[in-house]
Amino acid sequence: MAVTVRAATDDDAGAVAALLTQLGYPTSPDDALARRRDVTSAGSEVLVDDDGGRVVGVVSFHVIPLLAEGGGFVRITALAVAEDRRGEGVGRLLVREVERRAREQGATSAEVSSGLKETRIDAHRFYPSLGYRRADQESVVYRRTLVED
Repeated sequence: MAVTVRAATDDDAGAVAALLTQLGYPTSPDDALARRRDVTSAGSEVLVDDDGGRVVGVVSFHVIPLLAEGGGFVRITALAVAEDRRGEGVGRLLVREVERRAREQGATSAEVSSGLKETRIDAHRFYPSLGYRRADQESVVYRRTLVED
């Protein structure tokens, strides 16, 4: 696999949209472009796995500093690999690159969430294979929708 992990560019919008759509989040190229621009800031990046000019994977992450504990953690907020390239190490490569970049920014831990949908069964096998463990016994996530009806 001759691949290059690099920062996503405007030219990747169509490929990123297709990958997010495969993941179950229908996205247009214009939406992918706008969202990438929105999430890219200090401590936040969108990376792609480029295999000879074809984008076969995408990951977004955010390094979050911690006031109480010091240091920080990285949160992976999206990871998608082209359906025909799953099982080849693309996702593993992207996650390891996120971890490397996050360590450079002072992160000491990493987290990722994965929905409980049946379509996420492979993800629930993938993350433990990288050393991630379920943390739902360590903390509780509370969520509130901020968009009014």
